[in-house]
Amino acid sequence: MKRLFLSFAILCCALTASAQEMTRVGFVVEDGKATLSRPQSSVEVSVRVEKRNFVPGEFARYAQKYLGERASLAGRVETAIVEAKVGEMLSASNVEPMLIPAVTSKSLPAFRVDSRSMTTEQQAAAAAEMIFSLRKHRIDLITGEAGENVFGAGLDAALKEIARMEKECLEMFYGHESVSHTDHHFTLVPQAEQQNYMLARYREGVGIVAVDDLSGEALVLNITPSAVDTSDIVPATEKDKVRQEYLLPASCLCRLLCGTRPLVEASLPIYQYGERVVVAAPAR
Repeated sequence: MKRLFLSFAILCCALTASAQEMTRVGFVVEDGKATLSRPQSSVEVSVRVEKRNFVPGEFARYAQKYLGERASLAGRVETAIVEAKVGEMLSASNVEPMLIPAVTSKSLPAFRVDSRSMTTEQQAAAAAEMIFSLRKHRIDLITGEAGENVFGAGLDAALKEIARMEKECLEMFYGHESVSHTDHHFTLVPQAEQQNYMLARYREGVGIVAVDDLSGEALVLNITPSAVDTSDIVPATEKDKVRQEYLLPASCLCRLLCGTRPLVEASLPIYQYGERVVVAAPAR
């Protein structure tokens, strides 16, 4: 009997010293209820993709002529994986999507002050004149050359409105960009005989795509388990009448890769790669 208690005590001390978890395996009776214990671990993977969509301005080709600086004539979409986690979920994105609507026919541009018909270049010239006029008005307000009775909250409101109108006109030359973030979550249950798991694919300009979309780079979780140290545990023998079976999880290095590029890694205890031990236990 002393040997039974000693073996069980050694098991508990060894697990405590190595900070390992342990779980009973098989039928477990607690509070008069029998349950079948089959411990297994799951791994959570989260990926955040940032998408930037640039739309050129409708007067882009006239920017050099009227504003003295070239503007991009081509639209583009850029994506990037900006954050990834293994073993926990991403927190809510603290960057809200910034969507700047393009100027449409339903919105009267700041430079239009009458209903006369204008060609596209004439509209661009009028928009450029409006930009310079707004900048002059801003300086006059700040220096007191205009609106000498405008001050305090009134001055602040006037400057904000000038800034809004100037921004609207500038976007018609230099375009606008929208930025959004999308979170993707994956949950997998590892298998003891497998170490690489393809979660999805990543394609530049699109983001996360399906596994069968071969145009993207593979998003793979690699799990490398370490050997479980059971050297301090005294196993049960045939002479021990009361035995208990435990499963010790393996400490696993989990690395998330996009193609060959590492994104993030974490060390997690995973039961599927663990070690079973049978020890003598004190009879009740």
